[in-house]
Order: sequence, then C-alpha cells, then structure tokens
Amino acid sequence: MNFLVVFGTGTPQQYIISANTWSSCLAYCEGTGKEIQSIATLSKVTFFPNIVGINSYQVSCSNAQGDLKNLVVWETNIDSLLTWLESQGYNSIKTIQQSDKTYVVV
Repeated sequence: MNFLVVFGTGTPQQYIISANTWSSCLAYCEGTGKEIQSIATLSKVTFFPNIVGINSYQVSCSNAQGDLKNLVVWETNIDSLLTWLESQGYNSIKTIQQSDKTYVVV
C-alpha cells in the first residue's frame, strides 16, 4: 500500500511511503520523530521510483488505448522523464507538475 504522509507545520514535507499496512506506515512515521500532519491512503496513483530522492513529477497521461493514468515518477530531470514516458508507451501527456515528494519503502 502507498500512503501520502505530510510532516511538519511550517514548511510541510511530503513523503510517499510504501508499507504493508497502515500501522507499519504509522510506526515508521512515529520513528522519524517528526510531527505528523496527515496520513492518507493513495489508491488511484501509480508510483515509479526510478531514481529515489532526486526529483518527483506528477504526470497525467494516456496510453495507446486512451486510458488516463495518474503517475508519480522520480527521475533526474524533465528530459529523462519525457524519455521514460515515451519508452513506456504513454503517447498523450496531459499535465506534468514537479512535486516535492520523497519515496520511502518500509
């Protein structure tokens, strides 16, 4: 399961945490010592941590069948993201938005 966790109060930090259960995610979060602002389950987004910790991009695109996909992809830069999207067969890009999320596997 994937969870969107927001830590902090001033400048919040967003993490995508992959954990087997909500309680495993919570245990990880509590172990960081950071103040937990929110934890939400993410079920309609596909994650591709190609390069963990570099840059994350939120992408809305269509595949060859016309199915709309919502992705979060970690890549080095926008050029490598576009190359990766093309190699995966996504032929119509609706939006790309750089996000500030860190990916963690528990």
